[in-house]
Formats: sequence, structure tokens, C-alpha cells
Amino acid sequence: MIKAINTYATPVLTFSFGTVKWTPTDLENLQTKIKKLLTRYRFHHPRAAKERLTLPRQMGGRLLIDITRHDKRVKLLQTYFLNKHVTSSLHAAVVKADDSCTPLDLVHANANELPTDEEYNNKVKRQWSQKALHGRHPYDLSQQYVDIEASNKWLTNADLFAETEGFLTAIQDQVILTRNYKKYILKR
Repeated sequence: MIKAINTYATPVLTFSFGTVKWTPTDLENLQTKIKKLLTRYRFHHPRAAKERLTLPRQMGGRLLIDITRHDKRVKLLQTYFLNKHVTSSLHAAVVKADDSCTPLDLVHANANELPTDEEYNNKVKRQWSQKALHGRHPYDLSQQYVDIEASNKWLTNADLFAETEGFLTAIQDQVILTRNYKKYILKR
């Protein structure tokens, strides 16, 4: 399911990143709508950790493309045009003409570096770990006696239904009303 969303749905939006000026609020609203749709079709539990949706499966996530990282796509397009403008007169004309006309802003393109995917994933995992309830699972995974690869193997190799996968991640996040949840979280 995630592969289908990342392959067919998300590129429709990401193709516009170089031409449409998206605000961070617009992208956050779209990300919220995506989460609502995933929740409606029982792919994501409403109380489960939202950070898990965009993390790689090897880290315990579900690997949905994070559209709020549009700056990465814009930077890749800037780099492409700035590298090609030396050898191509068409690209040179586009670079010369784009003076704040598009989000690329090729005339004033700066060379600031964006965080790598690994740095971004580690930041998201830290945010997930710092949550009081949801952070217990990443904390348990970080223990020295836990094999992270084996613990997340079901996410990378199992061909589960989307609903089952969403339910299992919600159980790991300890948001499903189980006997353990009643005893230790609700203290009943």
C-alpha cells in the first residue's frame, strides 16, 4: 500500500514543488489530510505515533514519503539547473529568467546544505523517542540486548494487509486497549 502511495499519488504533488510556491502550512495541512485518510481506511491508528509513518522500515517506520520535506526536492532541481546551465543554452536562459518567479529562484540560489536523509531520520526518531507513551518502543529497541534488524523484520519482509500492519504498529506504540495497557497505563 505504501509503495503504491509513494509511486502513484505522491509524485503528482511533488512534481509541482519546482513551480508552485507551497507554504509550510499548506504542506502540513496536506500531510494532516493524508494521515486522516490513512486513519479512515484503518491503515494508521488515530493515536499511533505519526513519526512512524515517514521513518524507514528498518528503523521501525512505514516509509511514507514526507511531503513536508519539499525543500529537498527544490534543492535537487536547483542543483540540476545550475549544473546544466553551463552546457545548455536553454538551461542558461531559464536560470537567467528565474528571478523569484518560481520556488527555485535560480538567480539567487544559495548553496546552503540541507540535512541528509540519515540526519533527518535520526531527528524524527529522536522526536518519536521523546514522547512519553510512544517513546517506549524506540527505547526498547535501543537496548543492547535487542536486535533491531530482527525486531523490524516483519515490517520489511512480511506481506501483511495494511490494516494489520497499522494495528500492529499501534500495539507497539501502546495505544490499543490491551490488558497490559489497562494495568500499567490506566492503572486499573
